[in-house]
Amino acid sequence: MTFWPWHREYDKTNASVVTEKDESKLEETLTYIKKPTRMDTNDKEKATALVYLQKIICNAITFGDYAYKTVRRPHSSMSPTLWFLPREYSSEQKYDYKRMDAPVYLEASKTPFIIYPWNNERIIDNFETIGNDVNNPFRADDKNIQNIYVYPLNIVMCINGNHSQYSALIKGELQQVKVDAVYNIKKVLHDVKISDEDKLESDGSYDFEGSMKKEDPKILDLFRVGLKLQEYPDVFPAEIKKIVSQM
Repeated sequence: MTFWPWHREYDKTNASVVTEKDESKLEETLTYIKKPTRMDTNDKEKATALVYLQKIICNAITFGDYAYKTVRRPHSSMSPTLWFLPREYSSEQKYDYKRMDAPVYLEASKTPFIIYPWNNERIIDNFETIGNDVNNPFRADDKNIQNIYVYPLNIVMCINGNHSQYSALIKGELQQVKVDAVYNIKKVLHDVKISDEDKLESDGSYDFEGSMKKEDPKILDLFRVGLKLQEYPDVFPAEIKKIVSQM
C-alpha cells in the first residue's frame, strides 16, 4: 500500500501510541504549555490553551462516554454523578454552593461543557423536533434547562435539558450556555497535589486512584487542568467570579 508523504510522517512520529489502559500523559502537555523556551506566548494565551484543553476532555466525555455509547448500546453509559464534590469525611464543608436569582449566560464556544444524553430514543426525538432545520429554534433560556458551573475547574455540567442541549450542540445552534448555580470547590482543591510519581493526591477528599478512576479516568484529567487554571484567575468569566466573591 502506498501512503501519502504526510501519512508516512505521521506513522513515524507516532510509533509508540499510548493506549487507553496506560496512565494519563496529560502532564506532558501541561508542561509544554509553560515551557520556558515558549516565551513568545503570554499568560492570556496560555490560559486560553488550558480552557480549550479542558473543552477537549469535556467533549470526549459528552460525545464518547455518553452520546455514542447511548446510541450504540442503549442504557450502557454511566449515570451522571456529582464527581467533583469531595467525600463527606469530616464535619467541615469543603465547598460552597449558590443558586442565582437570575441565570448567567456564557459563550458556548469558549465554555467546557458536559452534557449527558442518556436515552437513545430521546436523542433521536430531539434531532427531529428541535432546531432551525425543523422550524423550532433552540432556546438557551428555556426554563427546562438547568446547568451548574464548577469553580475553579471551569466546567459547566448539565443537570436538566440534556437531550435538547445536545441536539443544539450537534446542529451548531448552541450559542450560549445557561448557568443557574455555582459550586465552588476551591477550598478542597488546595489539598489536591500532583505526586512525584505524577499521580493526583488529596487528603482523603477524593478517591483518585479508586472509585473516580474506575468511573472515568478523564475526570482525573479535568482536575489536572483545573489545578493549572488557578494560576490564571483572569481566565474565569467575570459573572462567575462575581458570584464566587459573594460566597
